[in-house]
Amino acid sequence: MKLSKTTNNILMVLSLVGVVMILLSLWKHDASYFWIEAWFVIEILVLTVLTRSMGAYRGLLMLAQGVFIGGGLTLLVGQGLKLVGVDIDAGFWSSYVFPVVEELAKIAPVVLFAYLFYRKEKVWPNISDFLFLAVMAGAGFSMFEKYFWEGIYFPFTYGPHIGDLYFFSDALGINVAGEPFGFIGHSAATGLIGLGIGFGLYCKKKFKACADWWWLTPVVAFSWVTLEHVLSNLYYSNGSEALLAIGGGMLTPWIFLAVMIGALCVDFKASWKFLGEFPRFKKELASDWKGIIKGCKKGHFAFKKAWVLCKKVRFVNLIGWNR
Repeated sequence: MKLSKTTNNILMVLSLVGVVMILLSLWKHDASYFWIEAWFVIEILVLTVLTRSMGAYRGLLMLAQGVFIGGGLTLLVGQGLKLVGVDIDAGFWSSYVFPVVEELAKIAPVVLFAYLFYRKEKVWPNISDFLFLAVMAGAGFSMFEKYFWEGIYFPFTYGPHIGDLYFFSDALGINVAGEPFGFIGHSAATGLIGLGIGFGLYCKKKFKACADWWWLTPVVAFSWVTLEHVLSNLYYSNGSEALLAIGGGMLTPWIFLAVMIGALCVDFKASWKFLGEFPRFKKELASDWKGIIKGCKKGHFAFKKAWVLCKKVRFVNLIGWNR
């Protein structure tokens, strides 16, 4: 059963209010953490605007779920272990168990949403959607975690950048044995898992030989991110430098960037192919775009027309992906 327009509007308002409260709380705690999370979220929001089928408000809902589901599940596991007498700060638990728990908790709301969406619509979100939603969930979890940070300092950010502007704003690093050492950050790490899920479903749909093995791509993505998370935590628990053997975390931003570009290309190609087969949609989108440009030239921006155009683009992306 589809949600009514009123219910959708209520959800949108609630998501906006909830996210604003979360962001204001993080801002009050430490404004630098706010910008670390906000910058990467904005980048992904903009980069996927032409390829995803999910609206921004769904992303905001997912960010809130990253806080309450991702953060909440991790907190519940920790408190449950404490109740039975487990020292969760001990090396084994903090280095091996909780990285796995955190990575599972972060992606859990994305998987749950995708499952419920498929049951209702009988189609899957596309790769860009999985990227977008996973980044938002990871950002929510990261905000939850950073709220409790005290006295934590990282001397540099790493990965692709232009001057002092870094694409992965949460890829914070330190120097270990004279080598850069770090973790890409929760938002991007979860985003990489989301890309793995999206590409797995793409391979399942596109290649018959992959139908029974589609789950390998999300498993590989999850395993890589979790391995780096474990090895990073090991350094802080016992001084292990094992992460340096696989690049010290410096490779992952470039892996993410390459996979993301591939995802955007795949989704754009699917939508473009659909528009080629149904030129009526293509003409309609072009006409709407021209109307917006004409309005801008006259000195006013047609917000309603832009909103309608975005909804049409998202519809095309979803149908093109699932054809």
